[in-house]
Amino acid sequence: MITLHNSPSYLKCIYFNARSICNKFQDLYQLLLSELYDLIFISETWLHDNIFSSEIIRNTSYVIFRHDRLSKHGGGVATLFKRNLRMKEVALPSRVGLARGGFLGFCWVFA
Repeated sequence: MITLHNSPSYLKCIYFNARSICNKFQDLYQLLLSELYDLIFISETWLHDNIFSSEIIRNTSYVIFRHDRLSKHGGGVATLFKRNLRMKEVALPSRVGLARGGFLGFCWVFA
């Protein structure tokens, strides 16, 4: 639970593995227009440099942070959050090791 504007509130979040949002922009746009969620986490975005963030969030109340996989096809993650939330992207010095042999190369912080 967090406190927004001096009253207790809950963040509404959704996560999904898109397996490419390139062919699902219209569905994602409808989700953004519904404004049901404060935070939207997407894995396997399959985005690349030729797709601008402004094309994804077109005139909605969301901001997007994304980390595209540039070395090969597939991969990538994105976090979309409502503009009224303060978020900050934190650059990590290098890939930070996690339990079970995973790595974290970036992170986003609710400020």
